[in-house]
Amino acid sequence: MQDRPTFHKVGFDCAWVAAVNRFTAAFIADFCHPDGIINWEALVKFNSGTRE
Repeated sequence: MQDRPTFHKVGFDCAWVAAVNRFTAAFIADFCHPDGIINWEALVKFNSGTRE
């Protein structure tokens, strides 16, 4: 394998950071108040499986 893992690590790291940023943005949009505080009611409602 020689240096192939090292060669691909940079691309993997960039993709990983982008994915974390997407998930974080989606969480903030769906489960946080405008001031950034977690909206626990919305999060628990989503997690409990009861949806409208």
